[in-house]
Amino acid sequence: FPVTIDIIRRIESNGFVFVSWGGGGFRGTKGSALVRCTNNHITSKHVGNITHAGSGCKECYDVSKLADNYRNSPELVIQRIEERGVVFNGWETDYRNRKSRCNVTCINGHSYNTTPNDVLSGKGCRHCSILRNSARRLRPESDAVAAFEKKGFSFLAWAGRIVTGK
Repeated sequence: FPVTIDIIRRIESNGFVFVSWGGGGFRGTKGSALVRCTNNHITSKHVGNITHAGSGCKECYDVSKLADNYRNSPELVIQRIEERGVVFNGWETDYRNRKSRCNVTCINGHSYNTTPNDVLSGKGCRHCSILRNSARRLRPESDAVAAFEKKGFSFLAWAGRIVTGK
């Protein structure tokens, strides 16, 4: 009996309301349960999928899939790319999804090939990244030695030359 209550609590903690056990009665996480989602869709779900994998409502998923198809339309994808300050130059291949290859120009005028997915997830121009990171990596030798020593290492030499002093 306590196991049954625990499973019902786990079902409800995943966003469902427990309605009843599926065919065959209570069978633990191997059985099925009739549940209601937050949008009042009633569906039969495998208990293990709800409690362990966090499976959602199939009807809600189908509705969100339609929204994804609109969100991923080529016109909307181009608009979202250009909202980031990147100029869209055209598709390298026919548009199928957000992983289709395209050509863009960054705000610094570098033209490069990428995917809408990369641009929209925040991956920027590779040329700008290389310039930004190379400027960040340059540091005086004394700072590098201090960083090594701070981590408990004894710094002995730079590639091919002995460090003098200490």
